[in-house]
Amino acid sequence: MSAYDPKRTFIQATYSIIPRENGDQLAEKLKELALGVKTERVEKVTVEPEWFLSL
Repeated sequence: MSAYDPKRTFIQATYSIIPRENGDQLAEKLKELALGVKTERVEKVTVEPEWFLSL
């Protein structure tokens, strides 16, 4: 008899759920429960050369 492994138990318990959810739903649930994911906000700045050329 092997020792209890919570990670393995979690994976086995959720394995049958994953095929029924699409990737976006799975990612949202992992994010909601903070399970193995990290959320980052990234700001994107785009230079508009036309504006500078009009000076």
